[in-house]
This record gives sequence, structure tokens and C-alpha cells, in this order.
Amino acid sequence: MDQLKVTVTDLCRISSEPDALEHYLAGKPLPRPARPSGAVRVFGSLFHQVAQQVSNRLADPLQVKVTDALRSADDLYCWIQQEWTHQFLGELLGRDEVDSASQFSTALYHFGLRLAELRKGRSWFELLVEAEKPVSAPVRVEGDRALFVTGILDAVRARPDRTLEIVDYKLTRGDRLEQELLQIAIYAELLSGPGAPNLYHGSLEYFLPQLHVQSITPQELKDLYATKVIPAIDRIFAGLNPAQITFAAPVPSRGEMPPRTKKVIRLGRSRAAQPQEIVLPVSELARHTAILGGSGSGKTTLACSMVEQTLAAGVPVVLLDRKGDLSRYADPAAWAPGSLPQNLSQNLSARMQERLFALRNSIRIDLYTPGVPSGRPLGIRLAPDDAGVLTEEERTHAARTTAAGLGSMMGFTAERASDQPRLALLTRAIQLLIEQGVPVTLPALIETLRVLPATLVRSIGALDPSKHGRRLVENLQTLEILKGELFSPEPETLRAEGLLLHAGDGRTRLTIIHTQGLAEAAFFWIAQFLDELGRFAKNRPSPSLQLLVLIDEADVYLPANSVPITKPPLENLLRRGRSAGIGLLLATQSPGDLDYRCRENVRSWLIGLIKQNTALEKLKPMFTQESREQLDAISRQRVGQFCLVADGEAASFEATPNLIKTEQLPESRIHALAAATRRPQRRQSHGAAPDHGDHGG
Repeated sequence: MDQLKVTVTDLCRISSEPDALEHYLAGKPLPRPARPSGAVRVFGSLFHQVAQQVSNRLADPLQVKVTDALRSADDLYCWIQQEWTHQFLGELLGRDEVDSASQFSTALYHFGLRLAELRKGRSWFELLVEAEKPVSAPVRVEGDRALFVTGILDAVRARPDRTLEIVDYKLTRGDRLEQELLQIAIYAELLSGPGAPNLYHGSLEYFLPQLHVQSITPQELKDLYATKVIPAIDRIFAGLNPAQITFAAPVPSRGEMPPRTKKVIRLGRSRAAQPQEIVLPVSELARHTAILGGSGSGKTTLACSMVEQTLAAGVPVVLLDRKGDLSRYADPAAWAPGSLPQNLSQNLSARMQERLFALRNSIRIDLYTPGVPSGRPLGIRLAPDDAGVLTEEERTHAARTTAAGLGSMMGFTAERASDQPRLALLTRAIQLLIEQGVPVTLPALIETLRVLPATLVRSIGALDPSKHGRRLVENLQTLEILKGELFSPEPETLRAEGLLLHAGDGRTRLTIIHTQGLAEAAFFWIAQFLDELGRFAKNRPSPSLQLLVLIDEADVYLPANSVPITKPPLENLLRRGRSAGIGLLLATQSPGDLDYRCRENVRSWLIGLIKQNTALEKLKPMFTQESREQLDAISRQRVGQFCLVADGEAASFEATPNLIKTEQLPESRIHALAAATRRPQRRQSHGAAPDHGDHGG
């Protein structure tokens, strides 16, 4: 079925602006809307980030001792200011944006005031349902076409009458009220489903210049959708040519085959008197999975077993390989008939050998060694190809992320006062290139900072462009000489499509990215990789699993007590992954290693041997009273024994063995294997996926 894809924001414009509808029907990008008077330019994304984190923390049962006492607006504001606001205020004040800092602080006070008004004796758990909720669904199916709408709503709250309320935060003065009401109406339709009774209330909450709330009843939402959105959808289906369809999921090109389907991942056999098979639906992987266990617990074996079965189901997989053990999937010796363990029964060995042979012939293995030219390097882009059509907020985010990453490679830190002006200047230079439609490359940045065009100088206000620009030019030139190959577009550049599309002969892609050669650039490279997946998640959603990403030692990139550059894009993927069909498989030693605010976005937990009392305490909220027996047994499990926990239900099992024995390979061997997967590169048209090579087994 052909899926026409449109975002909630664009559908709002199409439904309320005749010009926007005509542009869409003509296959043209929608013109940028004029900025409403009084719109806040500086801190919209910061406000939403804080609001989401506040909601998640308040609803976290592990924080109840602190959050239960937060009742008045002053209590909430002081807590928000202590936990989050000071770092952002410092950033704004450091740029002499005093008015913006004042507005940011005012908006957050009004946010706390609104929460205090809503609580009215209820617990936070009864009030706060979900924040930054990804939503995607078809709103019209007609023949062989469907209109697929996707977006992220700010919050869902529970009302005292036990109905739900869709909440949209606003930092404007309500200049676009019609579109803002339509946005709530579309989200209500997506949440309840086409044709279903809409029981959602709506709330537009304005926080500047004062607190103002616009409430919408379920009937008003239904009327808005019927009178404004449905006619626009009718026009889309009546006037859109097949050639103008934007597909929401990868479509097999000539010579490709659609993914094979398989219903479940077989995790293992239950540890009971009459063992039963414990399975996980493949679709559940899109809701993310965490594998916990101390060193030697067997978590890598279980993770690899799940990866192999996912590949056998026709779903592409990416392995982020820090240590060199996962690269063994590219080693022909690992697929040899004698590579299976010798202690297997004859029947089991025969079945596994059959699976091994079938799997190897159904997949295509690509091993990359970014930063190592003698292997198979994989470059990254400093800004997305479509940066010119991003919203201002998205462009600012991309520029800040890139500047922070480049700055970290040059030894800059946002905490050091002397580095802050250089990072600000670098951010503005990146924004300028994006706005001008110039590809963001190191040479382009060096030339821009060397020339210092008037537009750039005006954008940095009182900062001394010569003083800071000269130092930046030297640092960037040094970076290009020492690490320029990381950002080279030749011979291959990272693109999400190349990781997802099936090979030309119908085989499923297994992509291994060995990061050892990146050294100090590893975090920046991986952050750009995660951002690339995040953009794909936004632009190409899918109702079914289309990619699984295994991240071993995930706590390195998503730690509980710090914010490395990899953390925000990984958090974004955890939120968006389900609607995009991108599943994360996170392996780490303890639940305490991962930021607790992200745990609610992980559906399935596979818990191996854990002995530390503090780690066991952090597991308790996952278990119901009826499943505490399984919790008590976790510290006594043997190697290869795990407990599956999802929605409070628990099941203990012996893990299914994986087919490929992982072992750490020497770096020279990994580089040679990566080089062997290279194939001659053909010139690609814009946006086409590169033709990756295959390593025969």
C-alpha cells in the first residue's frame, strides 16, 4: 500500500491555508509561515525540554519522596529552577540575552503555576500520563493509498473525571489560534483512531506574557476536524497524482524484495517443571529492549541471539561495536561448519547448522571502520542534506549540536568561560551556511570564519569576531589535517537509508560499525549517527519494525549522571522509535547505569545475574507483588539465565544460544575484514542509497 506522509504541523497549515494546500497538491515544499508577533525565538526548545523532564520526574515513582511535597507554584518553580533552569539561564545571560532569560524564567513559573492548579489533591501519577508523546496513524485509507500523519504532542494528562486531555504548550500570544486548535483536533483523531468516538479533551496552555488556558471539549474537537481537516484530506485524495506520493516507509526499488515476516523472537525456555517457550513479538522490539547483567552473565549471547533472529525475520540490524567482538560476524571463519560449540547434542547441532547456513545466505554484511582509511571508512555529514527546509528551531538545534561536537574534538567545553564565545561564533557560522544553502564542511567553515562576512558579524553582537575567529580558524584547520577523513563525503557517507533498504538481491543488511578507530571523536561520530536515525524517524515513519540497533555498554552513551553529546539524540530515538519502527537494544550491567528518565520508554527488560543490592533495589518498581519471587531469584541466576519483565509481568528462562561465537578480534584483522566488504562505488543521484558491498562467507 502506498502511504502518503504528512506531519501534524503541515496538515494544520494545509487545512487552514489555501496556499499551503495548493503547494502540497503541486508537490512543492510548503512556504515558511510568517513568525507571529511576540513569538519567542530563543528558548522554545529549551522550554519544551525542561517541561518534558519536569513531567517525567514528577511521574517517576522512584522520586515520590521529593515530588510529593511539591504542591504550590512557588515550590514547583524553586524545584524546577534548582534542577534545570540555572544552566539555561546561564547560557542566555552569557550571550547578554537578558530579555530572553527573563521570559524563559517567567514561562517556567507559569508552567509550575498551571501544574499546581491542576493537582488539587491528586498525586502526580494520577495527573501526568505522558510527556512528548510520539503519535502516528493513518487518518484515511482509500483503495491502495493511505494518508499517514505523524507528530509529537507535548503532553497527555488525566482529568478528575478520568477522561484524558491533550495538552499543547504555547510561548506565543495566540496569533495562530485556529491552527493551534486544529493541531489538538488532529492529535485527538490520531489517538482515538479514524471513525472512533473522540473522548479526548484539549488544552492550549499559553505561558507568555501571562498564564492563559484555552480549553476545548471533545465535541468541539470533532467539529473542527470534520469542518476543516476532512475537506483538506478529500482534496488531497482527489487532486494528488501518484507521482507526487511521499512514502512513509522504505519502498523496494527494482530488484529488491520486501522483508520476510516472522512473528516472534524466541528468547528461550522457561525454568519450570514443564518448560515452555518464552517469546517476544518482533513488533515489540520497536518499543525498545534493555538487557541487564553483570560481566559474564551471558547478556551478549542473548543480544546476539535476538539480533540473528531479527535478521532471519528480514529486519535490518546495526551493531555498534566498541570492543571488536561483534565484528566477528564479518569473519568467514565464524560461519564455517565447525564453528558451532562442540558440546551440543547431535539434533541441536544439526538444527543450528541449518539455521546458520540459512541465515548467512539471507543477509548482507557491511563492516565499517570510521576513522581508519585502511579498513572501510564511513564519513558523517556536519549538517543534514535537507537542512535548508528545516524549521528555524530544528536548524538551531542542528547547528548547536554540530558546534558542540566539533568543539569537543578541539578541546572546547561549554563550562569553560573562555570557550563559550568560540562555540557561539562557531554555531552562528554553521547557521549562516545552512541558511545560505551551502554544504557545511570543514573547509567551508574555515573560509567563513577567515573572511567573517558582515552577516555573521552582525549575528554575534558584541563578541570580538577577529579575536575568536582567528583562534577558531587555527583549531578547525588543525582538526581538518588530523581528522578530516571523518567528514569526507568520499568514498562513503553515512545515510540512514543505506542501513535500512534491502540489498539488490533481496538480502537483509547487517551493518557493523567498529568505533575503535575514532578515539576521542567517537562520541561526536555516534551522536551524528543517532541524529541521522532521528531525522529518518521523523521523515520516514513506519507502523512496523524497520531497523534494530544494538548498543552494547549503552550506559556510556546514556549515563545517569552526566550529559554527553550522545545523550540527547539517544533520548530522542527512545521517544520516537516506536512510531518510526526503529528499535533500540540496549545492553548494560545495571538499571542504575541508565538515565532513569529514559526507562519508561523501554518496554521489555531482560535481566540476567545481578548481585549488587543497590542495583536490585532499583529493579523493584518494575515488579508487581505477584512477581517478587522472580526478583528475589535474580541474584541467584546462573550464566545464561534471565528474567523477562514487561508491564510488571515476569517470566524466568534459559536463553536460546546464538549461532555466532563472538570473540574480540585484533584491530588489524578487523580492518582487513572491513576492507574486504568494500565494493566499487557508483555515482548516486541525490538522496539515493549507496550500493554497499558484501562479504561472502
